[in-house]
Amino acid sequence: RLQDHLTSNPTAVAQHAAIAALTGPQECVADMCEEYRARRMLITDGLCKIDGVRLAPPAGAFYVFPEVSALYQKLGVQNSWDFANAILEKTNIAIVAGAAFGQESDGFVRFSYATSRAVISEGLDRLQKLFL
Repeated sequence: RLQDHLTSNPTAVAQHAAIAALTGPQECVADMCEEYRARRMLITDGLCKIDGVRLAPPAGAFYVFPEVSALYQKLGVQNSWDFANAILEKTNIAIVAGAAFGQESDGFVRFSYATSRAVISEGLDRLQKLFL
């Protein structure tokens, strides 16, 4: 019974939090939108400096989805699963293989920018060093 009531409906705490989020001050929303714009610019600019990365900047969301198949040979891999694993092993950066979103996306990977600009910059430095 407890599990049913905890997972099947929004809890009272979540409902009150939603009310506060919708009726409370909204300045923080604009601040976070601006922060995410800055993060998006940082990651797209940094990834585009890597020869072989093709990227259309996203219009929304909190991730980028660059085409990276031109880098497969440099890492000795043949697909986005192996690419993501190699990036994790060599740079300690976790990304998602494009093939997780369908075989037609196998040449792509997903990078999240739902983290601080400092963490994004550190990750970009590691990637740029790997591919230079």
